Amino acid sequence: MTHSDNVELNSIELKILKLHSELKPKEEILNLLNITNDKYNSVIQSVKEKLNANTITHAVILGIKRDIIG
Repeated sequence: MTHSDNVELNSIELKILKLHSELKPKEEILNLLNITNDKYNSVIQSVKEKLNANTITHAVILGIKRDIIG
């Protein structure tokens, strides 16, 4: 198991990644979580860095493969 397999996402990161896996649009995610666009962008960047992903779609795929999200 590599270091990247031991990724720990915080609750907001998990929620956003899960919502993206459910194909929720960005605007809906912002409304559901009551967060700003800046906060959203910050969280997305953090998730991508933690998972070593190039895009949020890539992060979702990695999250599913690593059983981070179902």
